[in-house]
Amino acid sequence: MQHKTRVRLGIGTGVVLGLIALGSVLPNASNGPSLNVTPSASTHRASASPSATPKAYIVSQRIGWAFKVTGSAPYGADITYGNDSDNRQGSGVVPFHAAMPGQSGAIYWAVSAQLQGGGDITARVYETKVTHWSDGIVTRTRQVVARAHASGGYNIANAEYTGLDSGVVHVGG
Repeated sequence: MQHKTRVRLGIGTGVVLGLIALGSVLPNASNGPSLNVTPSASTHRASASPSATPKAYIVSQRIGWAFKVTGSAPYGADITYGNDSDNRQGSGVVPFHAAMPGQSGAIYWAVSAQLQGGGDITARVYETKVTHWSDGIVTRTRQVVARAHASGGYNIANAEYTGLDSGVVHVGG
């Protein structure tokens, strides 16, 4: 379980920090007014009281999958991608990219690329997540979960991820 810490600074804090930055950039003219701002310690701290800023929680999270083959394949590549119940044919042109939504109960996710007479390629499987938080913020992440490489002749780059259930997760309200 990952814990995320969020720090929220009020508008007043932004104004004070902006004035500090402005004061450090403007030249100090001897015949005009000058701006001297000294930040207080509270300017740089978030409230320590948990009741002052409630922690955001995950409302829903959608998991998806992306597949990429990059590198050089002058004669093309035979590309397939998907999972144990839905396998698809790729375009054969490198670079290649495709995406699929998460599917509950999938045992594995993979991309396989076989060179057709030469080249140097890397195949990757990415797990993508779109997370909706209780405070209205939406975050998107992408992480490489499998990687494979092939070079020369008719060699195959087969990247396969065999993680846990990879569908849609709903948490909270």
